[in-house]
Amino acid sequence: KVDISDEKSIQSSDLSEADKKSYKNRQASYSKQPKPLSLSREGTSQVKEDGIIKKMKEMQVKAGNMQAKLHNFNVFLLKIRSLVSWTDKTRTKLFLCILILLTILLRYIGIRYIWGLAVVFIFSKPLRSKEKDIFDLLFEDFWNGLPVDSFTHTNLDMAAIYSLYKDEV
Repeated sequence: KVDISDEKSIQSSDLSEADKKSYKNRQASYSKQPKPLSLSREGTSQVKEDGIIKKMKEMQVKAGNMQAKLHNFNVFLLKIRSLVSWTDKTRTKLFLCILILLTILLRYIGIRYIWGLAVVFIFSKPLRSKEKDIFDLLFEDFWNGLPVDSFTHTNLDMAAIYSLYKDEV
């Protein structure tokens, strides 16, 4: 038998070339195996992330961000649907009254004045206050109060508001 623990004895032995190649391949595969956890300075273990693990984590983060964006878009569409389907009748009536008022107002005001007001509004943003004015607060209250009538998207905000209202009555 030949002692295979020493590389010099392998080279000088009477092993065939195929056996020598398989020995070298095994030695190379041992060096390619993953390294155990290394301890950092603080004493916590860290795994060196490279290759497919790093890519999978990046894909997981991107998928999570996309899921959050799709959820927000879905909630937006469900609120529009509830506005159109008269789920909350008072908010829908208010929305229709505002639309009718804006239609009448825009019909009798010239396009030149509307365009001028739009330009002043857009370019005066740096001059306006950073805190929300009454119109922003009213719109936010109107929008957040719209129910989301879906089996998969429960409306926890409205449930909390209704439970507070029931406690007062």
